[in-house]
Amino acid sequence: PPVKPGFVRVTIPDVGSIDVHESMYIQPTEMTQKVTDSLENAAILNKNKKTGFVLMQKDPKQYSRIMVSTYTQEDGSSINEPIAERSELAEIDKIYRQIWDENGRKIGMKVLSSKPPELLKFNGMNGLKLSYRRQRGNDTPGQVEMYIFSNRDQMIYLTMSYNESERTIWQPLFEESLRSFRITNIR
Repeated sequence: PPVKPGFVRVTIPDVGSIDVHESMYIQPTEMTQKVTDSLENAAILNKNKKTGFVLMQKDPKQYSRIMVSTYTQEDGSSINEPIAERSELAEIDKIYRQIWDENGRKIGMKVLSSKPPELLKFNGMNGLKLSYRRQRGNDTPGQVEMYIFSNRDQMIYLTMSYNESERTIWQPLFEESLRSFRITNIR
């Protein structure tokens, strides 16, 4: 599909593409490494090869992020489909809540609330959606939505976050980015 006005298409190596608002840019590599390292702790399976990048807003007075991370089985073995069974959602919720709490404590952030995980079908791929609210110190609370997709030997994490005080700015832009997200390297 064509790119909507005000958006740019970002190619995701070995995955596909996502359209993001032109007010965002790719964060420098050393900052991205810190984020993808912390996301690795959230991986359900033991991945050996990871890649990723972070897109952030250009305005330093705002906060928004779109993070894409992939974890590929080094031995090429398949990750079972579907990504989860309905009966596993409560356990997945418990696992991720614990990971968010542990990682958050390390940087002074707390999870305020979370929504139950949802199974979804997205562009023909099985996926999982996790959502939570978090706050660091006295900062404005933030909204985080994480989408996880399985692509044979690869797990793809798409995480979108923004400050709740900027919801009217970022939520519609992120919804457009999510609609544009394409996994074209189907394995």
